[in-house]
Amino acid sequence: MQWNFATILILFGVLFAGYGIGLLEMHLKRQKKIHQLEDALKAEQANAALAAAAPPPAASQPSDLRLWSDASGTPNLELDNAPVSAPASLTPEQRRRLITLLTQIRPWLEGGPVAPAAAAPVKIVEPPTTPVAKSIVAQVNDILQSHLPGTPLAAKLVRLGETPGGGVLVFVGTAKYDGIDAVPDPEVVAAIRAAIAEWEKKAG
Repeated sequence: MQWNFATILILFGVLFAGYGIGLLEMHLKRQKKIHQLEDALKAEQANAALAAAAPPPAASQPSDLRLWSDASGTPNLELDNAPVSAPASLTPEQRRRLITLLTQIRPWLEGGPVAPAAAAPVKIVEPPTTPVAKSIVAQVNDILQSHLPGTPLAAKLVRLGETPGGGVLVFVGTAKYDGIDAVPDPEVVAAIRAAIAEWEKKAG
């Protein structure tokens, strides 16, 4: 095969075309992953809003005393929703509680007024505090804020926020934009997308 200038030009043209197609394909895949991440952010916020709006389940009414017989006729007793296997298994506190309940119900059995229940001391146990997991938007914003110091964007006060409906907000100073694509500053958009890419890399 004879190599001449025209052949070399054609080969270089084919190589550059293939390289350009490869870059375009990588860019399209990256844009697709970024859009998938933004959709995941919106879905997470929507689920959180639905969970917050759901009414809490109705609490069941506690039972002070429950007595019944099984198939063999053996009596079964529950005191304050706790089963009592035998009289000997009653603790002193449970025994006093049972006597109090029987004393209160006796006038009812005899047709008189029922004595009001004595107020039992209530011990309030504070639930252990657990750290609240940050949302994906908050995690991406943390990465973004770690990149801004020392850059021209530091003075622009760029930050990410969330709407109650699950949308992503971008704040640039006092300006607010609904979503990344609505931001007119390409440097701000590039910084946000870099933070998203880093979060995606850490998340695996």
